[in-house]
Amino acid sequence: MESKFIIILPFIAMFVSGCTQVESGNGLVIQNIEPDLPQAFSGEEVTFFARIKNTGSVTATNAHAELLGIDQDWYNEGVQIGKGPWVNGKKLPEEEKCSYTGGFSLKPPDPFYGTEGASFTCSWKYLAPELPPTTTITYNPTVRVYYAYQSQTVKSVTIVPKDQLRLLQDSGQPLPSDVKSQSRSPVSIDVETPGPVRTSFNNVEFPLRIRINNINSGTVCYPNTAEACKKQNINWNKIKLTIDLPDTMRLLDCDQEIVLDLFRGQSNSITCKVLATNIVADFPTTSTIIAIGDYMYLIDKSTSVSVSGSQQLP
Repeated sequence: MESKFIIILPFIAMFVSGCTQVESGNGLVIQNIEPDLPQAFSGEEVTFFARIKNTGSVTATNAHAELLGIDQDWYNEGVQIGKGPWVNGKKLPEEEKCSYTGGFSLKPPDPFYGTEGASFTCSWKYLAPELPPTTTITYNPTVRVYYAYQSQTVKSVTIVPKDQLRLLQDSGQPLPSDVKSQSRSPVSIDVETPGPVRTSFNNVEFPLRIRINNINSGTVCYPNTAEACKKQNINWNKIKLTIDLPDTMRLLDCDQEIVLDLFRGQSNSITCKVLATNIVADFPTTSTIIAIGDYMYLIDKSTSVSVSGSQQLP
């Protein structure tokens, strides 16, 4: 279990450190999306830019972006502008890493060193569609960003022999308290156990409840790959949950790994029984339970651009 504490320590530091002010957010955010020409004329080149930043506490991987909502009218087949090709009537980003065949990673903010989360800019080049001379149409394209992320919650559980618990109470000493830390992620995982757990034997069963909530406005998907989450399908609103226990504990009625559906894309919970063994009768024992959620997350943000059929004299 020692190596697992090394992984989790940055998340604990995120909550106890007051040295750094980080931008609010849980995971990736689309800071802005805008065209270089908010008002364009037919045949003009228009470039859309989207800046994406990691404001959570986990490294985002396999991130990529799509521009949706204008390809049907803006499909200039056979016209190659920049490096971004058309594929099946859809314009890929100019940056290969931004496409679903590429993918990029963004590191989170580091409160210890006072650094911000990494950011990346994706762009799409188009020719504005041909419209009649007296016609103006306002388009509202949407950038959709896909990224693989992880939620982690660490929960300590203290098991106290009955005689030791009575001794603490009689002497006026405080009871052992459980400690919990969580990553800053778009999906929250809450781990609940009774605390402290009281026992008169060298083993004890206790309940473990895990609650999962989608706390951002995006969509959760699993498997966490571009191919599985690119279109709305049965993989949306799913998350893979892993329950990591120390060697002295085991689950009695739950699998260690399980894929859960989020009701209406928002939440779900499970309750399991845990058996703790090899309990030392002379003093309280504290162990750590780690709940890990793996998923891909989809977020959208829109902009607008007006296209006129021809340039008019004032």
